[in-house]
Amino acid sequence: MQIPGMASSSDGRKERRLFEHFVIAGLDETRLEPLSTNPQECGQRNAQPLAPVTDITVIFPTLGESCPDGFECLSTTTLGYPADLNHGSLRVPPAFICFRRGFHKPPLIDIGVLDKGRGEKPLVDISTVASTPFGRAANVNNASQPIFLTYRRASPDAPPSQLVVTHLLVVLANKGEVPPHTYYKIPHNLNKGILGSDVYLCYKKSQGTCKRIAYKPRVLDMFPRPRSTRERRKKEEEEERAEQDTEAVPTSPISPAAAAASVASSPRSFSVGEEPTLVDNVPMFCLPMGAAIECWPARCQQPDKIFSTFVLTDEAGTKYYGASVTFYELHKGELSEEQKEILEISKDEDDDNASTVASTVEDNVSLNDPADQLRFYVNCSICIVSKYPFFTAFKRFLFHIHRMSLKSQGSFSVPIERYITHLMYEVTFPTPRRPRVLMHLPSETITFDCYDDSQLPLTGAALFDTLKAVGPDTLMYLMMLALLEQRILIHSLRPHLLTAVAESVLALMFPFHWQCPYVPQCPLALAGVVHAPVPFIAGVDSRYFELFEEPPLEVTCFDLDTGTISPSAVRKSMKLGMMPKAATKQLKVTLEQINKELSQEDFRVSKQYNADFVPVDMDLTIQKKRKAIESRIQEAWIRFMAHVMRDYQRFLRPITSAPLSAHDTDTAKLFDKEEFLRSGDKGAADFYRRFADTQLFDRFIQERCFISDKNAYDAFFDDCIAKVVMGEMAKHDIPLLECGGVDPSTSTSSTDHGVFIAPPEPILDEKGEERHFAYEDGFPRRLDELLFQLDKLNTTMEGAVETAVEGAQHAESRCVCLRTKPEVRSSLMAARNGVRTNTSNWAKTVQFYAYSLWFLSLPSAMRVTANRKKTMRSAFHVLERMENTEVFPLDQVCFRIVISLCGEEQQAAQAVRVHQAMRRQAIEQNAVTYGVYHRVVMNAKWPSPSAQSAASAWSRVRTAIAAVARWRAVYTRRHGKPPSGSGQVHNTAEIASISDNGYVSDMQTVGGNGEDSPVAEEPAFTIEYHPLPGVEQIEPFDPLSAASAAAAAKPTPSISASSVLSPSRQRFLEEHKEERQLFAETPTPSSEVKEKKASSTSSWFKGITNSPIVRMIKSSTFDHGAERKKSSDAGSTGSGGDRTSGGGLSAPSMTMSPSLHSLVGNLKKGYDNVIKESVRSGMSTLVSGLNRSYGASGSGNVLYGDEEEDAVPDIDYTDPAYWIDSAPLSLLPEGWWTRGTVDPDARSSHEEEDDGLVLEVTLSSCTKCPDCELVVYDEDIMAGWKVDDQTLQSECPYCGEEATAAAAAGAPSTSTAAASAAAPPKTGQFVPELRIRRRWLARPVSSWYAPDRLHDNGKIEGVEMSEAQRRATEKNAAAAYVEETHKLISPLVLRRELESLLAADVAALADRSIMVSHPVLYWNLVYYLKRLNLPSHLYGWLAPFVQIRCVFDRPDMHEDIVPLYFLNPTNTFANDEKKAKRSQTVWNEVTKSVAENRLFTALQSIINEHRKKTPESTVVLARHFPFFRDILFTSLNQFGRSLVRDHLDMTYREEMNRLPPRFAPILPRQDLPQKPVQRACRKVFFPLDLY
Repeated sequence: MQIPGMASSSDGRKERRLFEHFVIAGLDETRLEPLSTNPQECGQRNAQPLAPVTDITVIFPTLGESCPDGFECLSTTTLGYPADLNHGSLRVPPAFICFRRGFHKPPLIDIGVLDKGRGEKPLVDISTVASTPFGRAANVNNASQPIFLTYRRASPDAPPSQLVVTHLLVVLANKGEVPPHTYYKIPHNLNKGILGSDVYLCYKKSQGTCKRIAYKPRVLDMFPRPRSTRERRKKEEEEERAEQDTEAVPTSPISPAAAAASVASSPRSFSVGEEPTLVDNVPMFCLPMGAAIECWPARCQQPDKIFSTFVLTDEAGTKYYGASVTFYELHKGELSEEQKEILEISKDEDDDNASTVASTVEDNVSLNDPADQLRFYVNCSICIVSKYPFFTAFKRFLFHIHRMSLKSQGSFSVPIERYITHLMYEVTFPTPRRPRVLMHLPSETITFDCYDDSQLPLTGAALFDTLKAVGPDTLMYLMMLALLEQRILIHSLRPHLLTAVAESVLALMFPFHWQCPYVPQCPLALAGVVHAPVPFIAGVDSRYFELFEEPPLEVTCFDLDTGTISPSAVRKSMKLGMMPKAATKQLKVTLEQINKELSQEDFRVSKQYNADFVPVDMDLTIQKKRKAIESRIQEAWIRFMAHVMRDYQRFLRPITSAPLSAHDTDTAKLFDKEEFLRSGDKGAADFYRRFADTQLFDRFIQERCFISDKNAYDAFFDDCIAKVVMGEMAKHDIPLLECGGVDPSTSTSSTDHGVFIAPPEPILDEKGEERHFAYEDGFPRRLDELLFQLDKLNTTMEGAVETAVEGAQHAESRCVCLRTKPEVRSSLMAARNGVRTNTSNWAKTVQFYAYSLWFLSLPSAMRVTANRKKTMRSAFHVLERMENTEVFPLDQVCFRIVISLCGEEQQAAQAVRVHQAMRRQAIEQNAVTYGVYHRVVMNAKWPSPSAQSAASAWSRVRTAIAAVARWRAVYTRRHGKPPSGSGQVHNTAEIASISDNGYVSDMQTVGGNGEDSPVAEEPAFTIEYHPLPGVEQIEPFDPLSAASAAAAAKPTPSISASSVLSPSRQRFLEEHKEERQLFAETPTPSSEVKEKKASSTSSWFKGITNSPIVRMIKSSTFDHGAERKKSSDAGSTGSGGDRTSGGGLSAPSMTMSPSLHSLVGNLKKGYDNVIKESVRSGMSTLVSGLNRSYGASGSGNVLYGDEEEDAVPDIDYTDPAYWIDSAPLSLLPEGWWTRGTVDPDARSSHEEEDDGLVLEVTLSSCTKCPDCELVVYDEDIMAGWKVDDQTLQSECPYCGEEATAAAAAGAPSTSTAAASAAAPPKTGQFVPELRIRRRWLARPVSSWYAPDRLHDNGKIEGVEMSEAQRRATEKNAAAAYVEETHKLISPLVLRRELESLLAADVAALADRSIMVSHPVLYWNLVYYLKRLNLPSHLYGWLAPFVQIRCVFDRPDMHEDIVPLYFLNPTNTFANDEKKAKRSQTVWNEVTKSVAENRLFTALQSIINEHRKKTPESTVVLARHFPFFRDILFTSLNQFGRSLVRDHLDMTYREEMNRLPPRFAPILPRQDLPQKPVQRACRKVFFPLDLY
């Protein structure tokens, strides 16, 4: 779904084309050059082509029968044994086969065996050799069941180019004989008796011979044409028009005959100095046997067209796939005398033509009749060259335009030229969002499927046809030779099979890539590659063996027509048994099972349809079956390769120091090959040794270690290895691929989405009538440029070339910031598995994706920053924050971006630091990250030896000081005083406090006199930065911990200490004193501000809790919170709440007692016991600072909770992922990271200077559900999202489950029962909104969210409040800001859209125009980055001094149902009419009860307010605001940060269980306690202000 204002998948990127060139290749009459068919390396055979076999028979010589006249007797086998069909039998006369050759009758095209003993019957077109020439039965079996030979004869009018039988052989299998190469063995033993040899009949087929002249093929025409050719032809056309105008000869709109006749006068040729291009090599691959003139009898019908494929590679290594259709047409014009002489056609020769063909039969009837009975044909080929192997679609397109050229098809309103441009420029390229493109033609529909979503490299493989052609054993042996880099020759008489099998070999080799010569369709002119002394994979026509000598013995030939392998020297030393036994056995079983299914099912088109006309539904069904089988074949080989390369990652050697020489990048330095060989299967040691010495293995290691275009596929292969290992542990195979290499459960696209492309419009003449085009003389050899209609298509070839170049330049930078397709799938799969394990893990998934958004914006921030060092430091700060809070990384893009930026900043040592951080978190770098890392450490600068030595020395000093400080802190806590000689100075300075009157009122601003805030003067609700009992804290405004002091929260005397400040740290505190005053309700002079002092415990305790020992005890899994459920549940009242008494404190040191002795002593008890014993008094009150104890606990009877919900583990409040909910995780304020980093030209969209006024921007995500009309708030919206990066909807927590259950049951829900029948069904799904409000203020308001100031030259001091308020009012009136509303999308969807935007430009977020072009993306980014309290350059685009606040509620949304907090006397936004809808007494009772920890009383008061009786005396609840939200918002508004929200959650749940059972039926779902996933979604983000 495309959202207005979001990024498009094609932003900044032009559309790809389906193909690059359309070529017409054939005979150029003006440049006749004989085809070179005698390469010196190959050695041409001297024997003449044999005449085809026309008759076969059987004779019994011992019975007096002899070979008939004109027949040859097959007397011996290949090893010299008698070719007796009853060889070795007793009491059975010998039987021999006789055959005859010649052209006197149609040849034989097939030979078979008929076993009548098994009830077999011959087909209609099959003839049986039932008797010998002497009348005896021609039974060739030595047993009682008769067996006869059968044959199929060609039709009298069959074309001479068909495949015919040219020779026969008999082999004795029990004597060790095997069929010679290119011979097909009939799998039927002719000797069925108990005694006798195993006799098999073999025959060889070749293409029929005829008289022909072969010339070098040329390019006759092409599209798009080169510019020089277009200009030359344009000039020629202008000259032709001038001549026509002079002669005044009328012309028709199109003259195909004239176009064809003009080939000879205007052929495609190169001008002087013009170099041949890739297209000029196409003809030799389309016509590998040359462009020929052939002489056929007049009675022969025209042969069917032939489809073939080939692969070309340009100088840059780009592969181009060719699909061609070759056909024959009558030769136009007269033959020259030389050509007649070569064809031996003359008026004086009638019967002498028979001597041109060698034959053992003296025939009186000759094939070559007099010249008036002969016809001359010429072959031609039309070809499409593309970067994508759409072979099936191209075949059907070429067939369609070829049919148009036939006389029988009549005329057309759309010419061939227009179909060509239509396919190139108007048929859209399939993408993951439109995975299937259907191109409509007048007679059929052509389908183009998307390749982009495949997990495997793009190839033209046809695994279905390959396995069917060669079988499992031959395929396995072929792949073994390819992996060991041997010389492989593939040959067949079916040209399309050559490319299909060769490409299949490359596909099954994944993740390795062939590094040696590769010519899948080798023309005769390049046949010398067969004798090359290097490894190669080549494919040739089987007629090669008739023209040239056999290849060297080192070459292994695979015949695709017979499925046989030639005997070579390699076969003696390399056998299948040398491969790993277990993996090979599993592979063979799988392939044999698939091959068995292939033989049982028929995937061919039904006979009722012509192959050229296939219905769309049938074609889709066939392709779906083929893809499913090919996916299984591919998966079997990937599983085999995963076994072969298992654990290879353990032997990679990352570079962690400055490279000293170029040899540091050798494979031996990057990979421990010897250890890898020792770890492999001992029985396959020879295979591993040979395999590790190949070029493809070395290339794989190089590509795995450095950045390349193969990194994404290597990362996918690593995932496959992990799945194979997990499958072995789980005792079942984990699927690696789905149909077509796409996993539907994790794919980001649906294969049901398609685009239908209508055929091109007919061409109209000047009168507006349709023109008609007929091709009487066959396919045009020259295309009419006017009929392309390029002027109407608005596209040029040059634009496409620029797109390709641009894409190549940005490909490397994109791979750093964007996830690979396997990474997208694996991250979604990991998220689904985590949510399936514990639904609370969904909150952590959302948190990680929100963090990843910040890293995606980091390259743009580096582009606009004025302090790159500070921005880089913030990146490491965020990475450390993620590590400390144990954010589970679902992918490695965050680390990859930082590593890449280290390379841009020439800081190789910092890249090693990121690598070490990943290893600390047990994250193994995938192939993409590993390549980026090595590119950085190889190209970036390393610090000098002296700098490294100094850094190491300072590191040792820092470690020593930290150790002393930590142990001194332990001693101080245990003994009440520091060690003697510590030199500490005691100070009785008071702790600075911040008063917060609730969660921000519209009228309350920092820096005011407090007259509008009476509640702010109450000391009971003053937020003080002091620790909980027994826990020490750090001064929030002392990020370097220089002036921190200990302060006890208990009423007992505290021990405080201070340390001497260094000048640099003193300057730091002075610079930030303004920020400390910023949030004070009453301004405090800087001279009166007193610094805290104490030895900090946060840093050392964080170090201990992150040590390997404790991390091992806790867990390294995604769901470590579920394993610690008992510890959090055991003391739910005491340890389940906030770890802070006030708002802005750092959380790491609050989870446990910082006593090292206690921690070490409890390591034996396990982590759960440490939690129980260390967190002693987390929360005993709902409002911190009030020393009141909570009374009776809940009854323990669950009356209103779901049984399923109770079975779900509750969230672990001690989870580090929830620390951000209690306080900022950074001691440095957020604004410090961006201050001074934004370039002055990009600071703001406003041209004005910072005049001290602050722009307040409030972001609210609360949205009213359209079904139940209740307001859904932030954490409920997040909990309603799914693990899907496509959907925008969230499930309503109040009516969503009910609507889903009703839809599943097929009955209306209770909420929809009263609705009218015409009303649409309620789904409980809605698209949340993000409301943005902006206004200018004199001073920032008191909030969790600090203001962002880009520079320090603002005018804030010396400005009176009244003057500032006046200017703010004027600016608000002048600006006239209007509230904006955009879609709120989940971080998963937002990341996908952001990646689409960054695909065109990695630094797209550096341009502030995205605020207008992509407002949804911009505001959602700002929202999530603020929710994580992260710095960003995006804030500065709003104003020089801006305060962005994320809030819970929008008061203007409440009209009918009014929340209770409106009645707060300090709130001025609510009018009397709204306040009258609620009771002031209830507000007083609720606030008092919460302050006194009597939540049950508050709940009773609200229930009683809404309780009423119906006329039937039934107690019901009126429509009301949700109880929990009412109490929460009222408490937040009254007590602000003093409210312990976690304790409120648990207490509310307990008190709901204490309600009488009679309330259960009347309480709606909205009043039930929040689910764990909802609470988790709130705690993984920074707290929200109220409004």
